[in-house]
Amino acid sequence: MLISDKISGSTKEETRASIPKKETALSLLDTAYEKNPGLWKDHSIVAAQVAFRIAQEIPGADPEWCEMGGLLHDIGRICGKSGVRHTVDGFDYLSELGYSDLARYCITHAFPGKRLIAHTRWDFSAGQLEFVRAYLDRIEYDLTDKIIQIADFMATAYGPMVMEVRLMETALRNSINEKVFDFWQECFRVRAEIDRAVGGNVNDLFDHLLIDWPKR
Repeated sequence: MLISDKISGSTKEETRASIPKKETALSLLDTAYEKNPGLWKDHSIVAAQVAFRIAQEIPGADPEWCEMGGLLHDIGRICGKSGVRHTVDGFDYLSELGYSDLARYCITHAFPGKRLIAHTRWDFSAGQLEFVRAYLDRIEYDLTDKIIQIADFMATAYGPMVMEVRLMETALRNSINEKVFDFWQECFRVRAEIDRAVGGNVNDLFDHLLIDWPKR
């Protein structure tokens, strides 16, 4: 039975007894990329770098932990091309490997504000949607969840990008609907919180931020 099929159970953040080494996480990315090639792998590496850099500026944050969450937040792509379903696929995959403490970020990175906003390809099964709703209801987002969300919103395969540009690029590349504006509002709320945590504009933490999608 998949972990996401088990609606009941503890959702308290576990101790980090079973944490993959960075080399192991990169190997998991390589394996997933072989099964489902795409820019998502390099995006994940950049997200890890962005999360690490942001966490360095926030008292109490753990840069290495945020980096690991950034590396593996999209690992559900190993199951093939999908929309939001990759969140549950990643949760199941990491949980089955024994990394249930990191599996959390496979889900939380995609739902700022803990809101289920169907603004893009909503390919959950009924059971998966039930699981995500119940899971989000039972947890409280912590600083790491929000750092990884911002890292995801800023990261492209080519480097960190201004969030507004990145959100627009993602919208142009994917099928979206009018609910995307609600999603964007939640993204901006998270960024405002992270800006307060770093004591300034998160953009200023990076020497080079893309402002246009690379022509490659």
